[in-house]
Amino acid sequence: SNSAVKVDKPAGAKSLIELLNNLGFGDLLTTFANPSASGGITATAKDTERKADIQSLQAQLEAYFAENGVYPPLADMNSATWLAQNMKGLDSSALTDPDGTLTTFASAPTANRYAYAPVTSGGQACDNATQQCTAYTLTATLSDGSAYTKVSLG
Repeated sequence: SNSAVKVDKPAGAKSLIELLNNLGFGDLLTTFANPSASGGITATAKDTERKADIQSLQAQLEAYFAENGVYPPLADMNSATWLAQNMKGLDSSALTDPDGTLTTFASAPTANRYAYAPVTSGGQACDNATQQCTAYTLTATLSDGSAYTKVSLG
């Protein structure tokens, strides 16, 4: 057909930038448009990896809680043998910060290392032998020094 085709924007349509922001990719657009705005593409990519690692770890911890009714203590999370036996779906690369080398968790947030802090319902230290681990905080320190934190859902 040689007739003109008319394309109208649907009512309520969102721009590509709005959609990417809603999906959590807005920082990437900002970085590509102005790499010096957030320390460059490398810093943003590392922060994206940190967030993905923390989310993956949270999913594994919640699955463990669903089966066991408690969260693992820090000692278990720092045992490669325990992790291999109890968190079979965990990708071991999720244990290491992109700028770090350690595959174990710190008990408190620190740069280049993920932190895992399990506690009792009263906020006390736990080991699941004498005190049940009923909550936790997972933390990654981002490139700008801020903390990206996920807490237990159980």
